[in-house]
Amino acid sequence: MALVTGFSLFVWMDIAALLSFGFMGFQLFSFSDLLDLIFTTPPGWLFLLVGNTVGAAIAFSVFSYSVLSIPILFDRDIDFVTAMLTSVRFVTLNTKVMAVWCTIIAALIGASLLSGLIGLLVVLPVLGHASWHLYRRSVEPVRH
Repeated sequence: MALVTGFSLFVWMDIAALLSFGFMGFQLFSFSDLLDLIFTTPPGWLFLLVGNTVGAAIAFSVFSYSVLSIPILFDRDIDFVTAMLTSVRFVTLNTKVMAVWCTIIAALIGASLLSGLIGLLVVLPVLGHASWHLYRRSVEPVRH
């Protein structure tokens, strides 16, 4: 599962690089020139729109295959493909609720980043606990 998630990160970075090169070329910009290009020109606005849309789609894909698969791998003796398929199936059946949960996670992590990472000391255990309860309510208990 760690390899799949790590591979997703590399795919995400490659797509981000391709979008950057596609919209801004292979030129070197100073930071202020780059910000000016992105925020004050129509190609920059299109880059922001396309980049954020693609990034959100990739993030939700990673979320959908990992939201239940990671806890289920800790709880049960199953392979990671079955765990990922279970997670995707659950997200597909509960898209609105899972989109809200994904948004809550992103907002809490974003707030933690704004706090200089100090907020992660509270947010990560709370999200971990809540995710465990989501998992326990989502799948049937193992029958012995």
